[in-house]
Amino acid sequence: MGSKYVTLVFECSTDEDLGAVRELATSKNCRAWSMDHEMLRVDLLRQAISDGDIYKAEEYLDVDGTESLLGDLR
Repeated sequence: MGSKYVTLVFECSTDEDLGAVRELATSKNCRAWSMDHEMLRVDLLRQAISDGDIYKAEEYLDVDGTESLLGDLR
């Protein structure tokens, strides 16, 4: 039997929750790059919405990868 992957979704309502999930993402059994990129997108979306920049938030929803977005994170 080959490897199996499971996608989990965590609600992170506090910075401590987010830190715990990011720590989990560093596990050797976790595809951390994928989870961390999605968490980066969530951070950027929250920031854009908080700033009232709906157009920027829409861009983050349409993006194929997050490498080009790292500079946008303040």
